[in-house]
This record gives sequence, structure tokens and C-alpha cells, in this order.
Amino acid sequence: MSTYKISNVLEGSDVITLVELSGHADRANIQKLLAEMQGLAEQQGPLRVLVDETAMRPGLMGFNDIHDLVNDWRTATGLKASRIAVVARHPIVRGLNQAFRALANLERKGFMSAFSQRTDAIAWLVRE
Repeated sequence: MSTYKISNVLEGSDVITLVELSGHADRANIQKLLAEMQGLAEQQGPLRVLVDETAMRPGLMGFNDIHDLVNDWRTATGLKASRIAVVARHPIVRGLNQAFRALANLERKGFMSAFSQRTDAIAWLVRE
């Protein structure tokens, strides 16, 4: 089961919402995270989110789980205006992210991108 922690960090003059995921990837907890992030976006407006999955391990998520997460994403309208960078080093975890982004058609919209290095993710988040 995955766990997550949400905090705010200051990068220069930009506030970044940091989400740290650890443990095994599981749909239920990621759905809970999406709902919580949606609430933050509704309260604060568009966010700059760094999702750090370096401590996450592959779980038993399959195509149907990812499809359900994409459906949840489609209803999270506050998050759609946010900019989200994902850092994942484990190849299977990166693959799950790629499947999600492809199904959600996010690659070309510039709202979400994945990185293997945290510094690259932060640079992408704070650029104009």
C-alpha cells in the first residue's frame, strides 16, 4: 500500500506543492490523493506540483486501475489547470506514469511531465 505526504516548499519565489509517495502503488490511495489535491486546487487555484515517486515501488496496478485513475483525473477540473511534474526512477513506476499520461492525453498539453531527476522537474515547474 502506498502512503503520501503533502507539503509546500519554496523554490526561489515560487511555491511548489510537494507530494511524496512511498510504498507499493495502489489505486485506492492514489484516488484519495487525487481527491485531496483537487480540494487544494479548488481552494488555492492552479498549483505547481512536484510528485516525488522515488520511494515508490510497483504494486499490483493494471490497465483497469490506470483507466479508473484517468476517469478520476477527468473529473478533477481544478487539477487540470495545475502544472504537475513527476519524478520516478524505478522503470516500472515510470511506465505506469507514462501509461497514465498517454491515456489522459496529457503529453501535448504541457500540464504534466515526468522526469528521472528532481532538479529537472523543478526547473520545468518554475519556468514561465
